[in-house]
Amino acid sequence: MPAPKVMLVEDDPQFVYLMRRYAASSGCHFLHADPASATLELAQQERPDLILLDVMLCADDSREVLTALKADHTTRGIRLYLCSASEEALHEWEHEADGCLLKPVMYEDFLAILTQVRS
Repeated sequence: MPAPKVMLVEDDPQFVYLMRRYAASSGCHFLHADPASATLELAQQERPDLILLDVMLCADDSREVLTALKADHTTRGIRLYLCSASEEALHEWEHEADGCLLKPVMYEDFLAILTQVRS
């Protein structure tokens, strides 16, 4: 079974570093989409198994990225988890994704999501 691809849409370099380490430790391929980049195009091209989207990038940007990923026939089947340090933001958005991760994300939580993706 090939290693899963995890794509992170995030603007915080420390969180990107942490998730890159988690992915490496668990044998995943890691992709980082800077919010200013073409996130949808990267997801279409790479077809990750999991997308982690920071909802606090900018509400409009996050909503636009989420809507585009869910509307596109190539990416709508990809598991999408929202990440935020704000429980309130996660509760507001949770119905639009496959799950949520509260920051700071623990390695065990990351592994639990990977287990779901691999099954």
